[in-house]
Amino acid sequence: MNDTAGSQDNSEATAKKYTFNGCSDDENKSSVAVTFNTGHTMTTDLPLRMGGKDQAPQPVECLLAAWAGCTQATALFVSRQLMRDNKRSPLLERMEFVNITATRDERGALALAIHEDPPAQSRIQTLAGTIVVWPSFDEELLQLLQEQTELRCPVASMLSASGCRMNVEWINGDEKENRRSVFSRNRNKSNIPL
Repeated sequence: MNDTAGSQDNSEATAKKYTFNGCSDDENKSSVAVTFNTGHTMTTDLPLRMGGKDQAPQPVECLLAAWAGCTQATALFVSRQLMRDNKRSPLLERMEFVNITATRDERGALALAIHEDPPAQSRIQTLAGTIVVWPSFDEELLQLLQEQTELRCPVASMLSASGCRMNVEWINGDEKENRRSVFSRNRNKSNIPL
C-alpha cells in the first residue's frame, strides 16, 4: 500500500459526517428549511428586494454566523489545550465579535447574461473586524490562540481556502475600558436575546 492510499483510508476513518434534509417553501420560494441529523433546524430567506420575504437570515449571513460560532468553539478547544500544556495560560471565558464586516462582489451572483461566466467570483472576498477575548492572554499565547483557532476552525479554513482575505484582529478584553462591551449594552437595550 502506498502513502496516498493510506492517507485516504485514514482520512475516511476520521471524517466527521454531517447530514441534513431540506426543502424550499411552497409559499415562499426563496426560503429553505433544513433539518440536520442532530434534530436542529434552520431556515434561510432572501431580502424583499431580491424577491424573498425577509423572514430569516440570508444564506451568506448563516455562513458568517457559522464562522463566528465555529471560531468560538474552536478557540475554546484550543484554550483548553493551551491551559493543559501551559499552566500560565488562562481558560477562555468569553469572546466578542466586534464590527465584523464581510464583502463580496454582487456581480459574481447577479451578472447577466446568465449564459456567460460572471465577471467576478461570488464568494466572500474579505472578512474583517475584531475578536475580543476574556480573560487576558499574554501576547505570545494570544497569538498562538488566534493562529491555532484559524487553522483548526473548519469554517475559517474553508473561507481562507476559497481565497477570502481574513483580516481579523484578536485583542484582550481587559484592554478595553469596561468588560461589558458597547455591543452587549446595545443588544440589551434593543431586546435582542443574549
